[in-house]
Order: sequence, then structure tokens, then C-alpha cells
Amino acid sequence: MLVKKKEINYEFFTKTKNFFSKIIFFVGFTACLFFLILLIYYFASGINKRYPPLQFIKKVDSVILDRHIGFSIFKLDDYLKLKLVSLRYNVLGNKLENVQIKINQENLYNLELQRQQRLRKISGPIENLYNFSRGEIIINDEKYPIKLRVKGDRLIHWKDKNRTSYKIDLRGPKRIWGLEEFSVQKPITRNYTYEFIFHKLLEFNNLISLKYFFINLSLNDTNQGVYAVEEGFSKELIERNKKRNGPIFGVDEVISDKKDGIIFPNILFDLYSKKYWLNNYPELTEKALSKLNRFKKGDLGVEKVFDLKKWATYFAVVDFSKAFHGAIIKSVKFYYNPVTAKFEPIGFDAHISTKYMDDFILLDFINPKNKKCQAICHHKSWFLSFLHNSDGKINQKFIELYLKELKRISSSEFLQSFNKKYSEEINFFNKQIYSDNSKSDQGGMYEGLGPFIYEDEFLSKRSEYLKKRLRNMDEINNLQY
Repeated sequence: MLVKKKEINYEFFTKTKNFFSKIIFFVGFTACLFFLILLIYYFASGINKRYPPLQFIKKVDSVILDRHIGFSIFKLDDYLKLKLVSLRYNVLGNKLENVQIKINQENLYNLELQRQQRLRKISGPIENLYNFSRGEIIINDEKYPIKLRVKGDRLIHWKDKNRTSYKIDLRGPKRIWGLEEFSVQKPITRNYTYEFIFHKLLEFNNLISLKYFFINLSLNDTNQGVYAVEEGFSKELIERNKKRNGPIFGVDEVISDKKDGIIFPNILFDLYSKKYWLNNYPELTEKALSKLNRFKKGDLGVEKVFDLKKWATYFAVVDFSKAFHGAIIKSVKFYYNPVTAKFEPIGFDAHISTKYMDDFILLDFINPKNKKCQAICHHKSWFLSFLHNSDGKINQKFIELYLKELKRISSSEFLQSFNKKYSEEINFFNKQIYSDNSKSDQGGMYEGLGPFIYEDEFLSKRSEYLKKRLRNMDEINNLQY
């Protein structure tokens, strides 16, 4: 019997190869032609006179590559250094506390169902999205019973199963780190160390501040890497900040009007620990909520509802740290002080970005021609409720307090004192975050191509900018926009 060897059809592979070669040639030729046209235009139009080649490349790198892709060709040396730091920590381990969450298969399935619902944008019954699963946290071989659920309203919180954010409540009398409820999330969801700096600025200015720090987290036997711990809104928070316990309000993001986002005054206020406050202090709670609602309707002036000194300081901290997201009405929380019968701010979700809004402060909202507010432009009515009186005129009392605090906080003396107290801790956490191969934060929506790099001069640059702005604002009656 003759065995005939099967011949390979080389003609198909040759045609396929030639087809893709033509595609690659066409794309390459088009790209080169486009680049050549841009190059000719660059020199012919006179752009080269205003932006010499190196300056032009830096501009493109800053405005396009670094801002939108999270990679800068001028930071290659820094990237290499960070990679070496990361490799060293991968071998030796970092110095953060190790925390483990233990959860059985049934409860783990419930968490995965919540995550999948969010991925598919299923609104569904609220109980399915917000039901708690049960488990335990193990720290230094000690076990703490907990309940937990998936949290976060952005894709980055739950896109990756092994990088999901969780809201955690302790069951029973035990406390961890002095906390009864808290969240754990990847540091990128709040832009890494900048969120820690924001809370320390609040603490340094005697405003209510959350505990915010970093740990190594594992879920069952899966190492999830570095996570941020963020304190919840509870009695422990208020008492730790040396205040008398009082109700805390936020904006109900589910019920509030979302046609154009959550915009003041088209909002509904929600009460934390609602059952406790309504059952034990119904009159105090009703009085506090009534004040918020009457202010929202324009029936009460801002000075009757809010502690102006605290809010002026808060606005100044926001300007100094560029924590503008933490000042919009859905982010900041409202603590009702039963002693003063006024609301104080609780800073939350600052999500500072060093790449945006360099030339803006909250006072700019009173200039109708200023369009530099970017992402927070829709919240203008909320900020003007402080900067304006109910008759639409400038709120001189509040702005004077605000400018005074802005001048104090932007001073060199303040920055030196702050750095002296917190710089060591900031540097420590940065090094631990580098150990996790952390990518740059692109506006809280996605990871950048390059690694996260902390900008050492961030606060000092901001301080210089504010001092320059303040030189044009010597008196309330001589404001220059």
C-alpha cells in the first residue's frame, strides 16, 4: 500500500500573510503621512515660534499622555526607580498590617452576585444590591465577627473580583482600630496618599476627620494586596473627634434627582443610624432635618443652619488640597452639633487630582464668567448658597471668614507645621503603596498606563498659587476675579 504524504496548503498562508502585510503597510504609511502633515503645519503655522520643539513635546506629554493615559516620557527615570522599589518589596514584603477576611461559599456567592449586578447595571430590588453577607476578620490570630457587602458607585470599585471594595460592620461589642464600621477599598479609588493628606489637613484644623490608613488584605486564601481603610459615620467617629454625639446626615443618592446628577436643591437628605436617632432622640432629629429642608427651600439663611467658621475652614482646606470632589453636596456629610444647634462638615471622598483645576478656588463661583470649575460646575448652586445671601448679594460675613482661613492655611508657617507633624507618615505610606505595583489614577474612572507617583511638591505649589491669588484680594470690597 502506498502512503501519500498530505501536502500543506501554503497558498492560503501566503495570501493571509500578504493581506496583513498590506494592512500594516497602509496603517504605517497613513501614520507617517499624518505625522509629516502635522510636522509641516507645526513649522508653517508659526506654532514653533510660540512652542519650541522641546516645549511642544512637553506640552503634548502633559496635556495628553500624562493627563489621559497616565504615562509621561519625562518620568521614565522615576518609573524605573519605582519598579526597583516594588521588586524589593515583592521579595521582602511591606510593613503594613496583615488582615484576613474569612467567608464561606454561600456568603461569598452573595457578594459575587452583588458585584455582577453592578457590572450589568441591574438596578433590581435594593435588598439584593445592599444585603450584607456574614464572615469574620482575623488580625493577629484574633477573630472578629462581621457583616459585609460590595460598595462603591464607580466601575473601578468592583470591576475586578480581586480588587472589589467592601462596606464592613462589626457584629458584637468588639472594635477594630477603635472602629465599629468602615470600608476597605483599593487605594486608587481615592487617589492613594492624597486622601490620607486630606483627612490629616482636616484633623490639623480641628475639623471632624475620618480615620484613613492602609493595610494588606486577603479574602480567604487570596491575597488582594494593599487596601485603604476608611472609617464609617458612627458614634465612634463623633466621640473620637471630641464632640457630643449628634445625628449625621448625607444625601440620599438613590432617591435624589439624578437627571443631571445630584444637584442642590433637588436632593433628599438621609440620616445615618436612622433607627437609633428616631427611636431615642426624635425631637432633636426632627429639628435638625427641618433646618436642612428649610435651608434647601430658601426659608432659612446659611448662618442659621451652618457653623460658618467650620465651613469657612473646610472650604479653605478644600482649596488648599484641591479636594473639590469632597466639597460637593453628595460627598460632604453634615454633623448636627446638639450644643451649638448648627451643622458642621465631615470631609469625605475628596478624591484629589493633581492634574486638574490648578487655576481655581471655590470663591471663583461668584464670578459668572469663570468656567474653570470643570467637573464641579454643575454644583455651583450649592457653593453659592454659602457665598451669596438669599437676596443674591455677596455673603460678606462668610467670605471674610473664608479668606482669613485661606490666608492662614496657605501660609509658609502652616505648611511647615503640617509637614513637621505628618511628612514621615506620608512618606511611609507612599513606600508601602509602591509595593503593590499601583497604577496612576485617571480621575477615579480607570487605571493609567504608568505607575502612581506621589508629587512631593504638591502642597507647596498649591500654597504658592493661593498666596498669589490672595494678593489680589486684600479686602472684601476689592475682590478681583
